[in-house]
Amino acid sequence: MSAPTTGTTPGARSLTAAAGDGSVAEAMAQVSAVLDTYQMPLHGRMQLRRAARWLLSEGLDQYSGSTIQDRWEQFEDAVFAEPQQVSPSGPWLAGTRALVITRAVRPGWAMLQSARIAQWLSRLPPQDPLRAAQLLLEDETRTVAWATPNARRGAVVLGVRLLLATGCDTLQQLTAAEVAAMPYSKGGDVLDTVLCRLGVLDRTPQRGSSRAGRKERRSPTELATAADVPAAFQSVTAQYLETYAARLDPAYNTLRGHLIGVRHFWRWLASTHPEITASNQVDPSHGRAYLPAALELAGSVRRRRGTEPTPPTPPEPACAGRTRRRLHKRPRVAGRGTDLFRQPDPMGRGTWIPPRRDGPGSEPDRPR
Repeated sequence: MSAPTTGTTPGARSLTAAAGDGSVAEAMAQVSAVLDTYQMPLHGRMQLRRAARWLLSEGLDQYSGSTIQDRWEQFEDAVFAEPQQVSPSGPWLAGTRALVITRAVRPGWAMLQSARIAQWLSRLPPQDPLRAAQLLLEDETRTVAWATPNARRGAVVLGVRLLLATGCDTLQQLTAAEVAAMPYSKGGDVLDTVLCRLGVLDRTPQRGSSRAGRKERRSPTELATAADVPAAFQSVTAQYLETYAARLDPAYNTLRGHLIGVRHFWRWLASTHPEITASNQVDPSHGRAYLPAALELAGSVRRRRGTEPTPPTPPEPACAGRTRRRLHKRPRVAGRGTDLFRQPDPMGRGTWIPPRRDGPGSEPDRPR
């Protein structure tokens, strides 16, 4: 085994754009410089170097593009988007590992989600930025008490994948937009908690549904526009919601509930009375005429159909077609037991009731 070359990665992993936009020779120079720091046998590094040279010179030549990055994106879409349909020949798998881990190209999530990132990082030296980020994530995830071991491991791998996809060297270089664009994966909630603790995200930790949802609440005007209220009644609807929130209840769910009811009325009015173009033209007769339509709409929404629901058919009793046997209630017998079979008392004191041994709560036989 040859001792790995000591030193730092050239440019601190900031040569991605230069390698992706440069020539094959420039990209191979960066790949060779990084592979020389690998903690692996010499023949292993030479194998990765040959695979990277083959992929750059032959594997990507069949794709069009002015730069290596352009040809790599087409190669990634063809191979990793539909892996069950395309099976390229040659050492493309080892070449992919060499180009991605050395930052010669910037991979996409289609490739990263199927790559064995943990095995790739095991050969990197401790001073490598990706290896340093992995160690930092491992230390921070241990402090998340509610996380499971699988979730902690998933958060570490997901954090490194995020660095590879964004082209960042450290976690502190990540932005909120880049974290939000991260696809859902195992360990996402743990990684979000760690990034908030490190100060990368200027907010409190959020779960996956909260991160993917809309961040800000809509204003009354935006609510009226998004609810598809007729244009002639949007302004008065927004004014109604603002007044209701100021005087009665500012709860967001309450405002949305009122908006749904008002929207149904405006839609019905626009379809049945197209001559009304302003809210001041509405009189009580329109409200009385809307009541039957409102009741019909409520019934259809509740039943999910416009027809009456079919009552369920009661199941046929098990004793159908047979004469039911009359059961008599047993008389209650005082005493410890409930057995009705009386036996003569061996001591000559009349009849006695032996205690039951098979019922619930009965005592086991005691040795004599």
